[in-house]
Amino acid sequence: MQLFTRRNHQQLLVIVTIWALWLSRNKLLHEGKQQTNNDLCIFILGYVRELEALEGMRRWCGGLFQIRGLELISIIDFTEIWRR
Repeated sequence: MQLFTRRNHQQLLVIVTIWALWLSRNKLLHEGKQQTNNDLCIFILGYVRELEALEGMRRWCGGLFQIRGLELISIIDFTEIWRR
């Protein structure tokens, strides 16, 4: 199952946008730094792209690894970290 379908992509974009606006507001209030609209858009699109790239990596992060003939079950499944 693909996590980021077109509909899910739009939902993710809305969620990340709201989160980025909240972060920008906090930066302005607590640090006195104001982000431009362009900076905000670059951050949002870059973050969404990064999340989508991580979804592509999901297929090989978990599972078994072979080290010198021994099969070891991976302790950390990176996809679970991102879902928390």
